[in-house]
Amino acid sequence: MKSAKIKIIYFGTPDISAHVLEKISQEEINIVSVFTRPDSFYGRGKKLFESPVKQMAKKLNLSVVEPKSLKNNDIVQQIIGLSPDLIIVAAYGLIIPKEILDIPRYGVINIHPSLLPKYQGPSPVASALLSGDLITGVSIMLLDEGMDTGPILATEKLTISTEHNTQTLTEELFQIGSKLLVETIPLWVSGEIIPIQQNTNDAIITKLLKKDDGEIHWNFNCEFIARQIRAFNPWPSTFTKFDSKRLIIEKAFSITSPHLDSGRKNCPGYVTQTEINGEIFTGVVCGEGFLVISKVKLEGSSSQDIVDFIRGKPNFIGATLG
Repeated sequence: MKSAKIKIIYFGTPDISAHVLEKISQEEINIVSVFTRPDSFYGRGKKLFESPVKQMAKKLNLSVVEPKSLKNNDIVQQIIGLSPDLIIVAAYGLIIPKEILDIPRYGVINIHPSLLPKYQGPSPVASALLSGDLITGVSIMLLDEGMDTGPILATEKLTISTEHNTQTLTEELFQIGSKLLVETIPLWVSGEIIPIQQNTNDAIITKLLKKDDGEIHWNFNCEFIARQIRAFNPWPSTFTKFDSKRLIIEKAFSITSPHLDSGRKNCPGYVTQTEINGEIFTGVVCGEGFLVISKVKLEGSSSQDIVDFIRGKPNFIGATLG
C-alpha cells in the first residue's frame, strides 16, 4: 500500500472486523486510533468482555476509543484532534453522523457485504441466502448520511455455495473485502478511482432481523425452508416446536420428490423417514417437498447430528412439529 503517510481511524467491533483490522495492519498504513463498541456483559455469569476489535487493537498496540455514542461533541472534537485523512468502517454497529463523515478529506470508507445497490441495510448476507441468489459480493463504498446509499469505489463477486450460511458467507465476504480494501485505498487517495453513484431504482433495502423471523411454517415450500435455515444461521436461528420445546434446525436440505407414505404426503410438519439410493434419511413433510434434517439443537441441549438425536428421542419419528 502506497498510502502510508495518510492518517487513518478504524471503526469496527465483531470478529469479522477484527480480521480486517489485522489484515490492513500488515500493510504500510498509519492507523492513529481504533474506535469500537464499549465492553459488554455476556453469558449467564454476566462477565465483562472486550470486543474482538479492541482485543486485536491491543495486540497491535493501537490506541482504542470506546464511545457509547458518536452523537457527542466531545467525541467529534476528539476525532478532529486526530486529524484523520481517512476513516475505515467495517461492521462497527453504530451510525456515523454527518459531523464525523465530513472530517476526513478522503471521506469514510465502508466494507459492505453485498453488490450494492442490492441489499442495502442491516441484513444483506441473510437476504441473499433467503432469496436463493447464486452470486453475491462485497462493495467498498463511501458512507453518506443514508443507509448504505453512498458512492461505490470497488466491488468483487463471489459465488454462493449450498454449504454457505450467513456466518460462513459473511466471514468469506469480509476476507475478500479486506483484500479489496487494501487494493482500493491507494487508488482512491491518488485520484485513480471515480466513485460510481448507486442507482436508486435498483436498490433493495433489507430489514433488521427479529427473533421470531426464524419460526418455520411447514406449509411453505421445502426449498424456501432450507434457504431459511442457512440464512438465519447463527441468528436468529430457524426453529420449530417438538415436545413443547424449541427445536433449532441447524442444517438441512430439500428434496422435491421424496418417496413418502402416501397417507402422510399432505401433512406438513410430519416427521418421517425415506429411502434415497439405498440410504435412509430423516426429514419433515413440507407444503411442497421434503426437508431432510442433518443437525438439530433441542432447547436446553447441545447440537446433535440427527442420528444421535433420534437415538435419544425415538418419538421424534412420527411426531408433528410446530
